[in-house]
Amino acid sequence: MMVGFRGYTYYKDHAGIKSGLSVAEKSLVLNGQPLRLISGTIHYFRVVPEYWAHRLLQLKACGCNCVETYIPWNLHEPLPGVFNFDGICDLRKFIEIAAELDLLVIFRPGPYICAEWEFGGLPSWLLHDPKMVVRTTYPPFMAAVDRFFGKLLPLVADLQFTQSGPIILVQIENEYGAYGSDRAYMDGIAALLKKHGIQEMLFTSDGVSDLAPGQASDAWLTVNEQSHLSSVLDKLDAFQPKKHLMVTEYWSGWFDHWHEKHHTIPVEKYCQELSTILARGASVNFYVFHGGTTFGFMNGANSELFNSPGYAPTITSYDYDCLVNEDGSLSEKWHKTRDLLDSFGLLPTNLPGLPENIPIAKYEPIAANGFIALEDLLKKTASLKASVPLSMEMLNYNQGYGQAYGFIAYETEIPNSASVLCIEEMHDRAIIFVNDQEKSVIEYTKSTQKNHEVQIAPSNSPEKTLRLTILVENMGRVNFVRNPKTLDTQRKGIIGTISLNGEPVIDWTIRPLELLDSQVRQLSDSDNSSTICSSSRVCVPGLVRFHLQLAKEPCDTFFDMEGWGRGAVFANGFNVGRYWPSAGPQKTLYVPAPLLRKGANTIVVFELHSVQAQLRFAGEAVLGEIAEPWGH
Repeated sequence: MMVGFRGYTYYKDHAGIKSGLSVAEKSLVLNGQPLRLISGTIHYFRVVPEYWAHRLLQLKACGCNCVETYIPWNLHEPLPGVFNFDGICDLRKFIEIAAELDLLVIFRPGPYICAEWEFGGLPSWLLHDPKMVVRTTYPPFMAAVDRFFGKLLPLVADLQFTQSGPIILVQIENEYGAYGSDRAYMDGIAALLKKHGIQEMLFTSDGVSDLAPGQASDAWLTVNEQSHLSSVLDKLDAFQPKKHLMVTEYWSGWFDHWHEKHHTIPVEKYCQELSTILARGASVNFYVFHGGTTFGFMNGANSELFNSPGYAPTITSYDYDCLVNEDGSLSEKWHKTRDLLDSFGLLPTNLPGLPENIPIAKYEPIAANGFIALEDLLKKTASLKASVPLSMEMLNYNQGYGQAYGFIAYETEIPNSASVLCIEEMHDRAIIFVNDQEKSVIEYTKSTQKNHEVQIAPSNSPEKTLRLTILVENMGRVNFVRNPKTLDTQRKGIIGTISLNGEPVIDWTIRPLELLDSQVRQLSDSDNSSTICSSSRVCVPGLVRFHLQLAKEPCDTFFDMEGWGRGAVFANGFNVGRYWPSAGPQKTLYVPAPLLRKGANTIVVFELHSVQAQLRFAGEAVLGEIAEPWGH
């Protein structure tokens, strides 16, 4: 029998708060009352804050009583002891909005989160320690987690259910069973959670074959899966008998890598597996309910994943073929999910109406009006001297903790003669320039190999030396891999030596090109940017500037990147993300209206290969050709 909505307020106000969440055989129990979680994932860090309430209301209107989110350590502690909980990082505000909408909250603080996010949420500065072993009891790693939890958890401690807040469930680590089996490590993370104020029930989530190695003491076990849910739930029940079942990540769709087609899960298959979960009386969390966008350079990569061998970086769009599209419009899965909940008697009778759709505009093309060539850009970039190339993480930069994201340039002088350049190891994609002219590209698909050779031809100029520049892009540190050694070696840039005709090249100038929002804003506002070049040979790589004048309040829109090469786009200094239309699958970049403003807007494109004189807009996402459905 259908009943009214039972969310945060119902359980909080039921005879006062006496107890938090616990697990019974047939259901969860919250404050003495049975609870079945119908939850959905929304990552606050993939949605502009102005839209948090909109997406959460869509979640509740679908019939969900709970929202789940990860916490990305690398966003919140960009440097050791330097914390950010403002703007898109204001997770407390996100949780408070959820509570205002009567939603419960599942809190997943890591320290590792996977999430198709850069380094699985781990901060790159960990790798400044040459002996670092992440996701282990290695003392410097655990000390760093302790410091982060010591800042993070007190900020939300009073938002726990037993403190009258909406947080009812907290995860220990994430999918650890796919990576390791050290119970001492898992129990150590649990102890740190408790040390810094977590009082709610703890849980783990793993693939069904990883339940045993992923355990922590006294923690509830849940599963993550997309297919064969009847068998998966049978195995979970057998492994953890007489306890309520939950699929913490019911994968509603899938993500995409560059050079792939767009992955989807057919609605029919999605509904079939969801029906299996609901018929078993299990709780479920839709991963994801709304994916949003991986802004900036925060995309992760996978290594040796079942459908993507080798190193495979993830695209900017996190549309995920889920219930709510990247731009906030409802997909067919949203409607089918609501219908299924209704058919199982799980749809409350007093759900709110949907929020109004956010308008989308296709603005007129705008002409480029400024350009800064790479060689000029590098002159404005801080430089470091080194006898040998150093990776981003090993630079004496950012208070001594290295470079985190973006690009890094290595410069030196070489003889003006025919020679063979050999780069011992490179991550992830390198462009080799001689006297500012592109000579070769080493693609990311070869980054797992070593000893990359490039033929250098002599110049016709009378100069005795040539200027060699190697621009290396960090395309995203691996977020998922089953080989533990891979995560510990996610250093970016050039590793090892560079030789010329077999002899090591020494005396390098290294320039960290992070392209931080503040740096791009300063450069794009500079009066020194010259008039746009007409020759793409001259103009790439470089920053191309556009001005967008809006007479009215802005709408959501999309940048149409067809015809461009590869790079990233900044809207009023905000890094919207990477594009690579020739690789695909996505051809557009989503631009939420809050990134724009009425009046003058500055759009900057950092382009590596093929510049356009105009920037075009689109009125809808173009995510590429659909891949054949697959399962695993």
